[in-house]
Amino acid sequence: EPAIAAEAAKKFARMGAVEFSRFVAALVPSRPDVLMPYLCDAFNRLDTDGDGYITADELRDLLAKTSLKQTASQAVENLLGAVGGGEQRVTLESLTKHVSELCA
Repeated sequence: EPAIAAEAAKKFARMGAVEFSRFVAALVPSRPDVLMPYLCDAFNRLDTDGDGYITADELRDLLAKTSLKQTASQAVENLLGAVGGGEQRVTLESLTKHVSELCA
């Protein structure tokens, strides 16, 4: 494992700064035991009604509390388009799949 980590660090260093979400996504295949509990926790915090889905309304409520440059509606559209597969909600399974695919 240290050799794999060293090789990954060299690749990242060649590319310059790495966005945190891409860094985490790159770790998912090699350390799902460490990262998946955090992803599950984040999902559960976003799924405020506990129905097993993160809906557009739940995302809008969260994003309305932030100071993003894009509007909450744009951010919701972007996330649902990338993760929700055209649905108006995201499951833990679709979120996990999306995060795993980021490093492919």
